[in-house]
Amino acid sequence: MTFCIEGKVCLLGRVVAGRFESSGAGDVVAEVWESLPSRFSGLACDTLGVMPNHVHAIMRLDVSLGLDDDALRGPEEARRATLGEIVGAWKSLTTLAYGKGVREAGWPPFRGRLWQRSYFDHVIRDEASFAAIRAYIQTNPARWGRDPENPARGSERDPW
Repeated sequence: MTFCIEGKVCLLGRVVAGRFESSGAGDVVAEVWESLPSRFSGLACDTLGVMPNHVHAIMRLDVSLGLDDDALRGPEEARRATLGEIVGAWKSLTTLAYGKGVREAGWPPFRGRLWQRSYFDHVIRDEASFAAIRAYIQTNPARWGRDPENPARGSERDPW
């Protein structure tokens, strides 16, 4: 999946010499991502690639654990959810955490919403595709100068 910051503003960090350097906000985005399996059963977070203004991620969902009649369970168990609910929770939690960073740590503010409304998703159907997508995510910072998500196309202009 790919999630983009509204307006493609570089709020999560920067790329220097082909390596991503988190602004702190990027760390929070990753921490929230890693916490999702404790909220949702059947979810495993795999690869995460935080970039200055977007995030690439691979998650595994056990579709047999989707919403059904026995989805209401005790509070000690993680709740089952749809992909849209998982993404919505992640965007909400990261937006709240980013807002706190604006107030308490002086992070650059965002206008309106932090994340673009939609996101790009893709079902990975085989191990070869999985390996290729994982490699793409892991090597994405090295291609930042040519990345269409880079509003400066190689310059280091950012709000940090």
